[in-house]
Amino acid sequence: MQIKIDIDITPAELRQFLGLPDVAGLQEDMIDYVRNRVSRGTENFDPAELLRETTTWGNKTLQRFFAMAASRAAGEEPHDEEESPARQRRRRKRNARRDDADEG
Repeated sequence: MQIKIDIDITPAELRQFLGLPDVAGLQEDMIDYVRNRVSRGTENFDPAELLRETTTWGNKTLQRFFAMAASRAAGEEPHDEEESPARQRRRRKRNARRDDADEG
């Protein structure tokens, strides 16, 4: 048995249906930023450097974001995942400072 469903909706309607934010303004800002960077320094322009500057999300962060978006789209409540590496580092630093203060 095969079932085929064709859905004719715009990307904006799909984002709204899935409960995702409207990123049109952010997209326009990023395009303006890239245009300005390219026009200011076309001879020294390095696309890889631009990506390093503008992308701060790591692979795990993107995976968690998409998992959260999928669970919200499915109507599930978001659940706490394991602690992020950055949060673990901050916690360890706080604990180390606390231990140093206790010793001194």
